[in-house]
Amino acid sequence: MKNNNGIKVLYLPTLNFVRATAALLVLLAHSLPYFNFHSDIGAKSVTVFFTLSGFLITYLLLIEKEKTKSINIKKFYIRRILRIWPIYFLYLFLTVLYVLINENDFDAYNNLWYYVTFIPNYALTITETFPYLGHYWSLGVEEQFYIFWPLLFLTKNHFKTIFIFFITYFSLKIGVNLVIGGWSWQFGLLNLTKFDAMALGGIGAIILRNYNFHKLLNKYIYGGALLLILLSFLDLLPIYSIFRSNILAVSCVIFFLFNINVFGKDESILEHKVFIFLGKISFGLYVYHPLIQTILYKYCYHGSDATILNMLSFFIFSTLLSILVSWLSFNFYESPFLKLKHKQAVINSTNEK
Repeated sequence: MKNNNGIKVLYLPTLNFVRATAALLVLLAHSLPYFNFHSDIGAKSVTVFFTLSGFLITYLLLIEKEKTKSINIKKFYIRRILRIWPIYFLYLFLTVLYVLINENDFDAYNNLWYYVTFIPNYALTITETFPYLGHYWSLGVEEQFYIFWPLLFLTKNHFKTIFIFFITYFSLKIGVNLVIGGWSWQFGLLNLTKFDAMALGGIGAIILRNYNFHKLLNKYIYGGALLLILLSFLDLLPIYSIFRSNILAVSCVIFFLFNINVFGKDESILEHKVFIFLGKISFGLYVYHPLIQTILYKYCYHGSDATILNMLSFFIFSTLLSILVSWLSFNFYESPFLKLKHKQAVINSTNEK
């Protein structure tokens, strides 16, 4: 695939569909509590995001190492900063301003340092979250992951290193769960900080890049992966909970591998321009939507009955507003940072978040 300047860029099909769907499911999950309904499809969608991030970042790092025989760690960090920090700190500022104007919860500011230092997953685990920043825990996890992940590729056998990392991290989760307890903050933090799901995505990228897996991925395995994804979102997996997120991650990896192989050659509904558009602005959708939902509910839905019509209309209107804000942000705020980011790219990709 080539960009507008005729430069060849990396593009992996169907990944925008995954981003778009996961983002919309998060918005749906976060809209329900306003009407006293709750669902964990948002958390499962974030696991999908984590797996996709690990998959794509690893794939780009693999190509970079093949092409240049090394990893430019400095440029990697600069790219991540230019992509995440502008939205991260803009929304953080807007949220603090909104709370300052509309709420007198000054105690909440005691926890603000967790968000400035990119460890909001700790705030969610061991203390109270800052208003309207509860979803920032996942951004903190990604930032922490990006700090050490490219360093693993400096080793001679990065596949072995990544596999050992996954086994070690997952074993630590099991050990803490057995020794300290599943309700401990230590286990909660390890379980929330899903480096294992991201590592599984990375292993999937290594398989895609280095192994002839095509004969192994038939329609039955693909169908089984889709079934496991569905059962995961319906919370119907008859498996001990500590394994569920990783089963979802593995199923997503199979979904990525199959669709990239199949739809890399043929057009698919998963490559519809709507999914490409929503996938492109999905980061903004994820970041901006809590404050948009809060303001919409406060001025338009406060005191409304929890009817299906009210819940559906609230989800639709809040999603449309989130799409509008994310589109404006992408085109008029993020664009200058993205141009700087692309100048730091070793491998050009239209998939990279």
